[in-house]
Amino acid sequence: MLVLLLLLRVEPALPTATVPEHSSQWMRRLALADADPAPCDAQCQDAQRRALSQLFAAWSGPAWTRRANWLSPDVPVCAWEGVVCCGGPTAEQGGGDAGGGEAACAGKGEGGVLGLSLAGNNLTGDVTAAVAWGALATLRVLEVDGNRLYGSLSRWCAAGGGGGLAALPRLRYLGLAANQLTGGLAEVAGWGGAGAGPASLPPQLGSGSVPAPPGPASSGARVPAAAALSAGARRSLAAGLGAAGGGPPVLTALLAAGNRLGGPLPVGLMRQPALQYLDLSGNSLTGPLPAELFAGAAANRLRSVRLAGNQLGGPLPELPEGADVAAELNHLDISRNRLEGPLPPYLARLASLSYLDASHNVLLSGPVAPLLRPLAPLLAALSTLMLRNNSLGGTLPAVLRGPQLQYLDLAFNNLTGNFPSTVIPQLHAAWSG
Repeated sequence: MLVLLLLLRVEPALPTATVPEHSSQWMRRLALADADPAPCDAQCQDAQRRALSQLFAAWSGPAWTRRANWLSPDVPVCAWEGVVCCGGPTAEQGGGDAGGGEAACAGKGEGGVLGLSLAGNNLTGDVTAAVAWGALATLRVLEVDGNRLYGSLSRWCAAGGGGGLAALPRLRYLGLAANQLTGGLAEVAGWGGAGAGPASLPPQLGSGSVPAPPGPASSGARVPAAAALSAGARRSLAAGLGAAGGGPPVLTALLAAGNRLGGPLPVGLMRQPALQYLDLSGNSLTGPLPAELFAGAAANRLRSVRLAGNQLGGPLPELPEGADVAAELNHLDISRNRLEGPLPPYLARLASLSYLDASHNVLLSGPVAPLLRPLAPLLAALSTLMLRNNSLGGTLPAVLRGPQLQYLDLAFNNLTGNFPSTVIPQLHAAWSG
């Protein structure tokens, strides 16, 4: 019997996530879009100046790569490099590219700090250091990816008395990738009020739910201003970007790849009322995948989930037969973990999924054909399917056809049988240019 190691390549290179809706730059813009300056009177502004001065001292401010105007007594904090004080399409201008947001906020009155854009800025220090985060309660975007920050994320999130991230009720975008953070995720999972218990299936699975950041940094692709985004994309995040009251943050994006986070993946993250972009790849998370990741419960609004390069194990979760699945999950990367067992049949019903990578889970087994059968809803939107270096077996369907399929990698498995003749002309045309 012929053993088949298959790599189908319709495009010359692995697609990169350059779609505007999937870039971290897009998410920053949208988190700030239409956000009028938060009310912040003179007393509030003085408190924010003190809190930012504490942050500058705690995170080795004099060594920052970009620090124009910081601590200048006669310069408003909105003109400090990396501080954003207004939203809308020009918000990025105030994010530190040219050193301050005063021009971008001209004519919009005096408001509070809406964003801190300090990625790749040589920040060094303990995230649990004494900073009055509660004074920055107007903050919507905190972006500190690619620095040298360390300490316990759990303690930073849970710190009371206005000293931790839990004191930021308007926070929507939290970018922490490529630092040295430790601890677990239970405190973050609890922010949405959904709890952070062990992985379990909800007693009732409703219907409906609500695609993927490229990683710690933007892909570099230019994206349109937030006002130019599609109405559907803007509506999809409206619930997470509306006015906030008190209480902990209600995140739309949590990007914490490339740290040292451990412990289980809490169910509470899957139940966050607004969370749509989750990137925890390159950490040390353990335990099973929660069933809530795939379930079509009303609380599941996840659109992009990246969990590659952890220590997640066990079989993929089971769902009751006929249960609704996450209807709008668009990007899922669970590669390079310790997952095992067969691919569950509900994967073939994820009709909005355009990118699925489950490569390098060497104990992942069973047939692959059910995912690729001609009428599988999965093939309606799927453009990239990566299942390399597993233990998948069986034969491929006689007809392999997907209207969006561009990249299929099934190499280094245990597939047998004949090559699907229906895809050969297409592949030949692609390879011959």
